[in-house]
Amino acid sequence: MFLRSSFTFILFYSFVVCCHAYSGCLHNNNDDSLLCICESPPKTNWFKVNCSGRGLVHLPAGIPENTTHLYLNNNSLTTIASDALLRLSELSEISLDFNNLTKLPKFPKKITAISASYNKLRCVDGSFTNLTLLDAIMLNGNPIRKLTRTTFQGSFVRNIDISNSTLEQIEPFTFAGLQRINRIHLRETNIKELVENSFFFTSKSLIEIYVDNQLLNLSTGAFANIPSGSRIYLTYSQITTIPARLFVNTTWLNTIRLEANKIGDIHSEAFKDLIGVFSLSVYSNFLTVFPSALYNLRIIESLQLDNNHISSLGSLFQSKYFPQYLYLDRNKIKTISKASFRGCKNLNILVLDHNEISYIEDGAFDDTDVEVMYLQKNKLETITNGTFRNGVMKNLYLFNNPITFIEEKSFSNMSNDSIVYLDCGQLTKIPSTMSENTVV
Repeated sequence: MFLRSSFTFILFYSFVVCCHAYSGCLHNNNDDSLLCICESPPKTNWFKVNCSGRGLVHLPAGIPENTTHLYLNNNSLTTIASDALLRLSELSEISLDFNNLTKLPKFPKKITAISASYNKLRCVDGSFTNLTLLDAIMLNGNPIRKLTRTTFQGSFVRNIDISNSTLEQIEPFTFAGLQRINRIHLRETNIKELVENSFFFTSKSLIEIYVDNQLLNLSTGAFANIPSGSRIYLTYSQITTIPARLFVNTTWLNTIRLEANKIGDIHSEAFKDLIGVFSLSVYSNFLTVFPSALYNLRIIESLQLDNNHISSLGSLFQSKYFPQYLYLDRNKIKTISKASFRGCKNLNILVLDHNEISYIEDGAFDDTDVEVMYLQKNKLETITNGTFRNGVMKNLYLFNNPITFIEEKSFSNMSNDSIVYLDCGQLTKIPSTMSENTVV
């Protein structure tokens, strides 16, 4: 299974090379072999105890009570007594990665980061209760199959990562009580369905949610009460349909990414509760028409619909709002009519390359403010005076088209400092008014 890195702000694997105040602080009672290396970095209040990679089967006795960072990763621990760590009242970070633990011990109140990835944990319910300073929980690569309402009950965690795991199910309201939550990473899991209220929040903090790999079905209201400005990533999965009202009681999102799925249908009311989103990506899917669900959705910056199977732009002109950047490249679009981009005053960059466009109606872009247009790798043969005349276009990419005829003054009504990129190999006549800024 491919492993992805997450939450790089937690430096659990800082193996000690130089010891400032202590070294070799814990030894084996039987043969006096070194068990742990300790250090107290200058100008800090930290006391680090590194027992990683020592073949430990039991928690070493005598760990100093003032330990702030404890590294027990890459050992053979199968169990740690429930209260064994509570005496370490200053403990802030602990790494238990790559052991054989089936249950987590209790953690002291000052703990901020717990990493127990790649163990044999099946259930962690109640392990994080009343840890008010807890910032991050990392449980990657564990055989956890289900998250419930009690999994994080009473927790104040900000970041959760259970990626690269066998996780299959999220119970409704699992995350409802997390008042400080900022990130949830569930990447490379076996989650196939998000039911209603899978992601329900009472927190007002911005949240980033990542779910990918096996996701197939989304239910109405799977995302509820999502704080404004949050980011949702449902990528590289098997989703075929976006249902009505996927987001409930949610008004503004920063990012929705649905790329690399198998989406062929987006319900017309999929985003009904949303007022707007900064960026929406549905590239690399199976859409055949421009989704009507986007007609009333305010997309501020970019809309990515590239690498689909869109052959018709439908009633695209019905859209009330247009983003600054619209990506429709690598589809099957054949014609552009006057109606296609009518009223697109906010649209700045239009990407239409690698389609099958052979006809553009005169005036198709007159009612737009497009400054940069990509039309390379299409089937255009003729350019007329009315094809590109919105007066503000600065960069036009036309190369790799079988253009045989360009009407005089075809590029005269573009911006004064415009540049046109095209191939002239098949032209029967080069217009005498061809701009010096035309790159051939």
